[in-house]
Amino acid sequence: MTAQIIEQSQVTPASSGKLWEVKVGTAAGQFLSTPRKAAERIAAIAERRLAQGRPIMFTVYRLNDEDKPEWDASAEVASIFAVTGWPASSCAIQRAQVIDILEAALTER
Repeated sequence: MTAQIIEQSQVTPASSGKLWEVKVGTAAGQFLSTPRKAAERIAAIAERRLAQGRPIMFTVYRLNDEDKPEWDASAEVASIFAVTGWPASSCAIQRAQVIDILEAALTER
């Protein structure tokens, strides 16, 4: 499935109309209005945690109309990082490409 998302990452709708929550550990989550904004935030967190030598771990939820989690996208995001190898310095894929792939994954479902 991740390979399909990577291939389809160039054709992504602008917004799913859902709210996204991105959390690190037990800290309060950040709420983002589009898959693109969520993807950008996920990339920023991953880069920061790698620079700090900390594991790249977080939780990503798409929220329903009552602001309750309706889909946990965390495994999908982890799979994308595993397949692409990003954000490791030896990775050939660029940040913008990873953001496009993450956005496509968050929009697809």
